[in-house]
Amino acid sequence: MIRLLFIGDIMGSTGRRAVLAHLESVVDRERVDFVAANVENAAGGFGITAKVLEQLEVLPVQVWTTGNHVWDKKEGIPLLDAHPALLRPANYPAGNPGRGEIRRWSGPTTRQSRLPKARPRPSGRSSSGPFP
Repeated sequence: MIRLLFIGDIMGSTGRRAVLAHLESVVDRERVDFVAANVENAAGGFGITAKVLEQLEVLPVQVWTTGNHVWDKKEGIPLLDAHPALLRPANYPAGNPGRGEIRRWSGPTTRQSRLPKARPRPSGRSSSGPFP
């Protein structure tokens, strides 16, 4: 059995302090095999920056997910192409920065994990991309 932990939203400096202080002990205590954490609001409550992602990379997280707020800080957009474990929503069309899924192999049985990240669409609106 694979034990998964999904962290819904690391919100600003308060959220970063909380996961930095507690995540490692939770992962150890619960024997978690794979951690995915949402960082779309990790930089000041909206967006992501290289500095914030670097601060969080000490954590035992295999995949960083995002949503529509990942586009709020323009300096974070290049991270979507540069950082292999940082995902944008998968249901954005081709041509948008980054990847919408990640494949990882891990564990003694060499299991393949596929994690897609999709952003829900408001009723009646298409998801043509992150920018109006």
